[in-house]
Amino acid sequence: MRQWQLIAAIAFFLFAYLPAQSQDCPGLSVEGLWLDPFNASLVHVLCQNTNFDEIYSYPSWHILDDSGTLMGTEEVMYFGIADWSHHVIELINPWPDEPVSVPVELELWVGFDEALMCSYQMEFVPREWEWTGTGNQGCLPVVCTVFGYAGGEGVEVGLELLDGSQNVLLNADWSTEASNNFWVQSDSMCLSQFECFTLDVSANTADYLTVSLSDGSHSSWLQHWTQTLDASAASLDTTFTLDLYGGNCDASGLEGSNLNLSVVTIYPNPVRSNETVYIRDGHSDLDLQISLLNALGQEVRRIPLGSSSFQAPAIPGLYWVMRQQKTALPLLIR
Repeated sequence: MRQWQLIAAIAFFLFAYLPAQSQDCPGLSVEGLWLDPFNASLVHVLCQNTNFDEIYSYPSWHILDDSGTLMGTEEVMYFGIADWSHHVIELINPWPDEPVSVPVELELWVGFDEALMCSYQMEFVPREWEWTGTGNQGCLPVVCTVFGYAGGEGVEVGLELLDGSQNVLLNADWSTEASNNFWVQSDSMCLSQFECFTLDVSANTADYLTVSLSDGSHSSWLQHWTQTLDASAASLDTTFTLDLYGGNCDASGLEGSNLNLSVVTIYPNPVRSNETVYIRDGHSDLDLQISLLNALGQEVRRIPLGSSSFQAPAIPGLYWVMRQQKTALPLLIR
């Protein structure tokens, strides 16, 4: 009897310390794997589960390179996977600025990373959205959506999207009925990866608004870019700069710029995400163009002329506030 107990105990410890082994995930397919067009630290997974007997409770996708080194994980956000599902993996290190495809392994862990369910050997093409059919480095089909709160008065919303040659891709004006909440959406359009776009947004009486670019070929719940503006923090009339994967918007003058802290100040600095940042100019030159650039030198927003404040970006990191006369100041978003 003792011999069998000893054998059972040994077997238990052997199996307990074996490395996790994946199995098949029937009905679960990966339909898209791509690098975020605006954040090189995020990889997106679009999957579909047609097996409703298994929802893969509390899922987390992990991505590994071809040598088995972990590159990033997903924070658990869902109870399970049912039908179509969109997931975001945060990379340990930002993806290099190159479109070259590489082999990767995609693992699905469940139960808050307690068990490995299955893995997929894939070719990661960073700049391709497989379900759109536009190909590697092809254009991105999107619809532009604006929603917000207008305090019951109704609101007039204006949108204008221009490419780098100032061609108008979208010019829309909407007037909503008196209502607390409003929601408007454009027709589908396809954004090139090799253009610098500017998106002008205005809303005359809104308290706040959210403007987003959502998928235009699959489902509008799949968002590629979103920004929320609060009228109590800054003007809702704002120009955003959109540069898919970077390298197309001119940020000349940032390097070696004259940092004259006695002339222009920004405060508070550091500042929390989405809080108000104030600009003080010793020469009262607020009629000069002011741009907000990320750490890579990509312009992400243009501050309206005459504005003395703006809303901090939602994504933490180092930014630069650059004035038309080449004065650039660092701004840290926490």
